[in-house]
This record gives sequence, structure tokens and C-alpha cells, in this order.
Amino acid sequence: EETVLFSYEGHFGRRANRVRFSGAIEFVRRRHSESTSDVQRQELEAYMSPVPCESCGGKRLRRESLAVTVGEVSIAALTELSVQQALHFVRGIQLREIEQMIARDILKEIGERLGFLDSVGLGYLTLNRAAASLSGGEAQRIRLATQIGSGLGGGA
Repeated sequence: EETVLFSYEGHFGRRANRVRFSGAIEFVRRRHSESTSDVQRQELEAYMSPVPCESCGGKRLRRESLAVTVGEVSIAALTELSVQQALHFVRGIQLREIEQMIARDILKEIGERLGFLDSVGLGYLTLNRAAASLSGGEAQRIRLATQIGSGLGGGA
């Protein structure tokens, strides 16, 4: 963010002000996120396009996470699976004794969470699906599965 001189012609003649400006990209991004008008958001989207992150290649995972493997399968590859495929993988994984000691509890937890998602009819979703791309019903069922998984209950 920097301060720039902004000049304009007003009712009382030429005016100049110094204003903080964070750049065109941030300006468009902020206007898009703060807008309550669908029309204005659509107009701004003409200047926006998704660009994969150079660091992760669009996987939306940190470098450290990308280095993790489970049974010689990368976390990135696992996130490309559907809920049902990932559940099948987790339930059928064969690990050495030391790996079992390390991963047993987390694999059990992951298996339970995937099972809840599958049980509410979301087995077809891929794990790397962006939340913004979910339908209202899919998002509601994910919330339901989360409540079931955490033992809260109480509806969606």
C-alpha cells in the first residue's frame, strides 16, 4: 500500500488529495468481496481470473503438507480422490508397524469423518473441492456430517 496523489475536477474547481492505494488488483478484489450487487460483482469478475499458486501448483496446500505421504501416496493425490475412494483407501491401507503406531489414531479419525460424509450422500465429492463451489444442499449436509462427527446433533 502506498500514498498517491489523486487529482480530479470538482464543482469548486480542480482538487488534489493524497490517498492510500493498495494497487489495482487489491482494489478490484476488495470491491468484489464487499459488493452487495450481483451486477457489480459480475462486472468486476471480467477483470479476475484464477491463477494457480506458484508454490503449490494450485493444490491449495502448504509445501510441508505436499511433502507428506501416507502409504507412499502424497496428500495432494489423496485430496484428488472422492470421499468414497478416500474412505476405501484409508480402510484398506497397509502400513508397517512403526507407521501404524504413528498414523493409527489419525487414520481412524479420518475414516470416521469420511464415513459421516459418505453416510449423508456426499461420497461423490472430491476432497479438494472448493467450498465456494458447493451447492447449498451439499454445504448443509457437510455441516450435518460435522455435527454428527463431533457428537453435537441438533440439526442443520
